[in-house]
Amino acid sequence: MLHIKKTTYFLILLIAFSSCKKDDDQKAINSPGGSVGSLSKALLSDAQYTSMRLDLYFEQNNAPTQEAVDSLEAFLSKRLSKPNGISVNLIEIPDQSQSSFSLDELKNIESSYRNTQTSKSEITAYLFYANGDYSANSNNSQTLGIAYGSSSMVVFGKTIQENTGGLTQPSTALVEQSVMKHEVGHILGLVNLGAPMQTNHQDTEHGKHCINENCLMYWATETGNFISNLTGSSPPQLDANCIADLRANGGA
Repeated sequence: MLHIKKTTYFLILLIAFSSCKKDDDQKAINSPGGSVGSLSKALLSDAQYTSMRLDLYFEQNNAPTQEAVDSLEAFLSKRLSKPNGISVNLIEIPDQSQSSFSLDELKNIESSYRNTQTSKSEITAYLFYANGDYSANSNNSQTLGIAYGSSSMVVFGKTIQENTGGLTQPSTALVEQSVMKHEVGHILGLVNLGAPMQTNHQDTEHGKHCINENCLMYWATETGNFISNLTGSSPPQLDANCIADLRANGGA
C-alpha cells in the first residue's frame, strides 16, 4: 500500500510539472521581449503553430503605404510554413506626439497597446510604424528599423518619409517594404540569429547580417545608407544562403 501511495504521488507531481512547463512556455511566447531570433523555428515551421498573425500598429493618420503592407504579407506567405494562413493586420493607435523614441519608450508602447496573444495554433508578431526617429540617431547615422525582441519590431516611418518620395529619391513604399522585411528577417533568425547557417555568410563586422551587399539582410538596409545608395525600382531579396537557413529551420 505504501508503494502505491508513493507511485501515485510521483505521478501527480509529474503531471503538475508538465502542466506548469506548458503554462510557462505559453507565457514566455506571449510576453513582449525575449531575444531576437529565439522564436525562429516557431515562426517558420508548422510543427507547433499552423498560422501566423502580424499586427502592424501605426499612429493616427500615419499609416504605411498599402503597397508596403501587401509586399510584407506576400513575403511572409512565401517564406513561412503556415498551412492555415498568414495575416498582416493594421491597427491605429493614438498619436504619441513624439519626434523621437528611445528603445525603452518603444518597449513601453508595445506593453501598452499590444493585445493579441499567441494561441495554441497561431503565433503572433508585433511591428510598430513610428511617426518619429530613433533617439540614438546622429548626424552621420540614421536608423530605419530595429528588431528588439523575439517577435517585436519597429520601423521609423518619419525617418523614411522624410528621405523618400522626392524627385531624385526612391519611393516611400519601396523603402518601407524593404525595411519591414529586413526586420522580419531578424526575428525569423537571420543571420546566425536562431536559424543556423548552412553556409557561413555572416558579416561579423556588422553583427547579425549577411555579407552579400545585394541581399535583403545586408546591414545597410536598416540604415540611412540604404536610401542614399538604393537604385532601381525593386526591393532587395533574400539571397540563396539566407533562404537556405530559413528552410533548414522549418521555413518554406
